[in-house]
Amino acid sequence: MKKSIWIINQYSITPEYPASTRHYELAKYLAKEFRVRLFGCNFLHHQKEFRCHPFTISKEEKMEGFSFQWIGANSYKGNGALRSINMLLFSFLLLLVGLCKRDRPDVIIGSSPPLFTAFSSLLISKLRRTHFVLEVRDLWPDSLVQINGVPESKRIVKIMRWMERTLYQQADSIIALTSGIHSRLIEKGIPKEKVYFLPNGIDMETININLKSHASKRDVLRKEFRYQLDDFVFVYAGSHGPANDLYQIIDAAEQLKEENHLKFLLIGYGPERENLIKAVADRELTDKVALLPSVPKDQINDYLTMADAFIICLKNIPLFKDALPNKLFDYILHDKPIISTVDGEIEKVLTTYKIGMYGSLSERGNHHLVNVLKAVANHQIHCESGQGLEIIQMHFSREKQARQLAEWLHQLS
Repeated sequence: MKKSIWIINQYSITPEYPASTRHYELAKYLAKEFRVRLFGCNFLHHQKEFRCHPFTISKEEKMEGFSFQWIGANSYKGNGALRSINMLLFSFLLLLVGLCKRDRPDVIIGSSPPLFTAFSSLLISKLRRTHFVLEVRDLWPDSLVQINGVPESKRIVKIMRWMERTLYQQADSIIALTSGIHSRLIEKGIPKEKVYFLPNGIDMETININLKSHASKRDVLRKEFRYQLDDFVFVYAGSHGPANDLYQIIDAAEQLKEENHLKFLLIGYGPERENLIKAVADRELTDKVALLPSVPKDQINDYLTMADAFIICLKNIPLFKDALPNKLFDYILHDKPIISTVDGEIEKVLTTYKIGMYGSLSERGNHHLVNVLKAVANHQIHCESGQGLEIIQMHFSREKQARQLAEWLHQLS
């Protein structure tokens, strides 16, 4: 009989929604060798809607060779008290459902953040006497301290520090999403042989991308947005939250107001979206900056073809030097220059493959990002083209990553 694997991430999602499908894709490939159950929250974080009935406690759906277990929780908007309750309620119901399931997993993979989800996953593994693998997608509570300015002296931060240490100590193995996180974990005293690096990537089977077919829609979509033939369009696709600091793009667009051929398209959703729309209107940039709501994952590549260059935008803080967001790999696939507002690991990828560069408003002078944008638009910065598909297939293929993960899981179980 195949061994059983549970993958637990509160923000797990299916491909029809515009969000990261990392765990769905890993589950799909792991299902070829294991019995896989993927856990996610019934209230969808990015869509702010329920997948199943709002009062659902637990519901199972059959997917591509594996089971998707939706766990109930309350709705919320923004990052207030209701979101905290959502995390705690999900973790509590997850614990109950995980302990009541008849089938016993051989390995549980608990993904953080939130830490509460990972901690409930650890408790289930202990009570059911099974192996536990911790996946670290982001370092909590470091993010709360650096992004939200929550003092270390706060009780909630102290509780999270204890949970963090416990998870690191009790996990049989740890998966780091970036090499920067991998290094930070080792700096925290975790044995090197316990930590594995498994980055984000792209499922080529799901996308089945044909750049020529997507390119045929480029002109149609650009006409819809009233872009001229000589317009140079910078595209950002992703979350619109405090961590993304998209005001950097708005500020740059304002400084480039007289450059009529330079346009900006922001695609996505988040707590800052309405404020960004207002900022664009207040600064009279509506002819220069367009904001489009989230696009389903199976359609996003059509919209990305409109780009002449891409922007990765994050707040330039030490924590994000370790970031490697999934949108980077979507951009790489389209063979256009990529500009990142944060250095570190993203900049390393861009320079290694000669596909982009770093530009920021907060460092190296206020006009640095503006100058980089102008240089890219004027083709003064050379970026390699025609190798995006090869880069993904060689280094960031989800299928290859799943095979690597399967090897680790076989060794563990």
